[in-house]
Amino acid sequence: MTTLPNNLIVKGSITENASKTITHYTKYEGEIKPGCFIESTGKIYRDEESILSPYEDCISIVKIV
Repeated sequence: MTTLPNNLIVKGSITENASKTITHYTKYEGEIKPGCFIESTGKIYRDEESILSPYEDCISIVKIV
C-alpha cells in the first residue's frame, strides 16, 4: 500500500506495480496506439487549469518511436 499525506489533486490514474509506474494523461504528436513505444519530443505540456506554480504539473509531450 502507498500512503500519500496531505491533500492531493490527481488527474489520471496512479497504478502500483513492480515498476511503480504513475500513469497520467499528456499531449502527443502524431498517432498513438495502445502498446506502442513513445519518446519525449522535448516539448512541455502544462494543464492551463492547473492551480500549481508554473514549474509544477508539467509533462513532456510525446510521439511514437
